[in-house]
Amino acid sequence: MTEQSKILTQAEQAQALLSTAAELMTAGRLVSIAALRKMVESLCSAVASVPVEERANFAPVMRDLTAKIDAFRSEMTESYTRLTKEEQ
Repeated sequence: MTEQSKILTQAEQAQALLSTAAELMTAGRLVSIAALRKMVESLCSAVASVPVEERANFAPVMRDLTAKIDAFRSEMTESYTRLTKEEQ
């Protein structure tokens, strides 16, 4: 497996974790995404280790992952806000 395919696989795994967490959260379940931080750190390190001229190849994947993380954060915030209001 090439370094590029390893990096793309890591990105897919992180996106899959986010998708599963979002589905569970939408279903009203508590979720932990503690593993995501380590996955993202590893992914960033892997991208940083490839030659500079190849890094641009990963920009779309990294932007997509960043957008999904931001969307998940927003969903978490909304869910927490909703739960907090329901408890009052």
